[in-house]
Amino acid sequence: MGCSPAPEDLKSGELGNGTFEYLCKGTTDAQCDEGEQVSQAAFDAIARAGHFGLSFLDDNGNASSDQIEAAGDGRITYDDQTKLWTAEKTGLVALIAFDQNGDAEDFVHATVVEPSSVLISQKDISGHFTGSFGGTTIDVTVQSDFTLRAAPADEQQNVLAGALPCSWTNANPTVVQITTDATDNVVDVHPVGTGSATLHVQIGSVNGQTTITVGG
Repeated sequence: MGCSPAPEDLKSGELGNGTFEYLCKGTTDAQCDEGEQVSQAAFDAIARAGHFGLSFLDDNGNASSDQIEAAGDGRITYDDQTKLWTAEKTGLVALIAFDQNGDAEDFVHATVVEPSSVLISQKDISGHFTGSFGGTTIDVTVQSDFTLRAAPADEQQNVLAGALPCSWTNANPTVVQITTDATDNVVDVHPVGTGSATLHVQIGSVNGQTTITVGG
């Protein structure tokens, strides 16, 4: 997915007393694979305005997701009703887990980043997304359905965590059609004719596009 290496080290609390888990709370979160409840990738960079869940497991495997606080001048806020965190302002933030007595158990750092672009990746027929994000042209046949996945990225082309509003549009529906929910960051595409079509996608405040050429 383009995240940083050694995610297990990054997910562990910096005091070594437990593990912070990134909870997948939206269908448009590029941090999470399809159907994933807990992300297996690091969450060191989060898109501004992105939503996500968070849990902390201590050394005994006990969860205390309602006892996490953020230090960082309101950069990340928590909504008691939705049980979601929102990345409000860019910059470094510390997420601190507390035990039942109100004592700090562990903490981890994350950075809220303003997205600067959208990356797009194609899924092959075996069900895996090819390599890294970033493909801009796709060649298929009329018979070849395929899946696209879009993700917000920083200036260094690193994929950012956080669920954001997403919308796909199709400039030429006589060539290809989006057959699944166009508000999801993962969509299925069905070729219906030959020629070229450009799909545009907006995630949060950033836009991307991919050109699809359909042969006979």
